[in-house]
Amino acid sequence: MKKLLLILIGTLGLSLFSCEQAAKPMDVSALIKNIEWLQSSSAFGSPCIRIMDEKVIYIDPAALTITDATPKADLILITHSHNDHFSVANVKQLLKEETQIVTIIDCQDVLETRLPDENWHIQVVAAGEKLNAAGMEITAFPAYNTDESAPHTKQSGFVGFVFNYRGVRLYVSGDTSFIPEMKELKNIDIAFCNIRSFYCMSGEEAVQAVQTFGPKYLIPVHWLKTEQADIDYIKANCPDSTEVLFPTPVMP
Repeated sequence: MKKLLLILIGTLGLSLFSCEQAAKPMDVSALIKNIEWLQSSSAFGSPCIRIMDEKVIYIDPAALTITDATPKADLILITHSHNDHFSVANVKQLLKEETQIVTIIDCQDVLETRLPDENWHIQVVAAGEKLNAAGMEITAFPAYNTDESAPHTKQSGFVGFVFNYRGVRLYVSGDTSFIPEMKELKNIDIAFCNIRSFYCMSGEEAVQAVQTFGPKYLIPVHWLKTEQADIDYIKANCPDSTEVLFPTPVMP
């Protein structure tokens, strides 16, 4: 009996140790090294991000030159249906049998209409909704322009995303202004913010966003050389508590 008890205690201790090891968060700086800003041919600039780690994650793949050597996706996140963010051809090229897609209903309708024979694994979300895909908890976050004459209206139902990857919390803004809902963002490790006055965030708005929810890292994307003044403003005014990174766009 004593021997059996010792075996049970040893087994329990090993299980607890294994669980503790599995739950250990990834170091944020280590994940940063596995994040790529992808070069696109869109005249509006590239919002496309790829995370190359234990899982391959694509965010808003569009206008990408994809080859046979391009890694296939475990997860694809699509914020909205504008063609600088959403490409049926690119999504098709990135698919493997188990690829999970999380997007809004507009994009689902287009994918299923254009490629009706594809074995899709699509989950549809609206702002505020939470789900699990590819082993990650993902929340759709509001994304809209505060100027009602801009093309990303609140009524359009476009989104950003907050998701947890190996213990690292990431925020993808999508095409949005600085909005009041950003006060709800908590414990963000890495924020991808789309930069473009009127259509997305200006440099000043991006700094307001950072001051509001305090990410550890900010990665501005979707900007062109014409937005250099916004980028300079971010460099000069972003709080020291947030490190701003400017990756060089790479081919997929």
